[in-house]
Amino acid sequence: MKRMPQKGTVRIGILVRIPGVIEKLGADPEALFDEAGIDIALCKDPDNIISYASRGRLLEACVKRTGCEHLGLLLGEAGTLSSFGLIGHLAQQETTVGAALETLQRYFHLHAQGARIKTSVQGGLARLSYHVYEPMVEATFQVEDGAMAWGFNILKQLCGDGFRLSNVFFIHRAPRNVQPYEKFFRAPLSFDSEHEGLYFDARLLDKPLESQNPDLQRLLVKEVKRIQSTYHDDFLHHLKRVLHSVLWVRPASAEELAALFSMSSRTLKRRLREYGTSYREVSDEVKCQIACEVLRDSRMQLTDLTGLLHYHDASSFIKAFKRWTGQTPAQWRIEATTAPTPAPTRR
Repeated sequence: MKRMPQKGTVRIGILVRIPGVIEKLGADPEALFDEAGIDIALCKDPDNIISYASRGRLLEACVKRTGCEHLGLLLGEAGTLSSFGLIGHLAQQETTVGAALETLQRYFHLHAQGARIKTSVQGGLARLSYHVYEPMVEATFQVEDGAMAWGFNILKQLCGDGFRLSNVFFIHRAPRNVQPYEKFFRAPLSFDSEHEGLYFDARLLDKPLESQNPDLQRLLVKEVKRIQSTYHDDFLHHLKRVLHSVLWVRPASAEELAALFSMSSRTLKRRLREYGTSYREVSDEVKCQIACEVLRDSRMQLTDLTGLLHYHDASSFIKAFKRWTGQTPAQWRIEATTAPTPAPTRR
């Protein structure tokens, strides 16, 4: 797995298929790649890296040229755990379906920077979701459709033959032709929803996996930790991206985050002081970014957003948001446009 540069990036992964898919749709792959300003040779190796902006630009050009609204779905249909590279192989060594999904979630920043995956449970249903948080990216819905298809394949791979989804929810509007979605997912579909995600029986999270090899797992964990250590070259930037992924799932203390970078909390605090900041200030900045993403890109209610960011009550969250942005969440949502997400101010 090759090292990530600073901007939001992702492994080529399943995009290795895009030249072939474009050709089947009647377009010239090389011409489309040239139009998007991307070297088609990147698709020869799934471990090559591409920026979110470049990938979005390419997908947008492909959709316009081919007229295929479900291009992302076609690409995601070939995704498997192995398509994640190292972290996909590590996930296959876990003891249960839930543990495998948690591993993908924990190390997803090694596959992509600019998006997150999340597994949550409510009642008797589990939800696997994917969200792009890199700002100003084209073809976001194509990317998310591909991720949903990929996620479905992963769940089938982990849960075994006979796996069925309960529901599939998409944030974007329904395409003119929903048949490709119905044929692939074989589950009730909902478009223009508040939350995206694949819903399935939560009991399957406890389903044991039979492929575990403890010796291989130790080797893979060692390699993952080695790769994580390379993130120290741009420490603050990568710290924020990792924290962004973690906070979507659970509260994160300085000690927990330090452990993800194989260092003590004392070392973490010292490194942050070198950048003229603190863990609290970094955490506030990332929470502000998440809050603004949700307010701008979804219809999530304030009470749900309060819980997502791990505040005890709405008044505490509103107070913090005003400190970060100078506005209440409701005011910010009304005025939000496509401008970059504001960072919290130090006061």
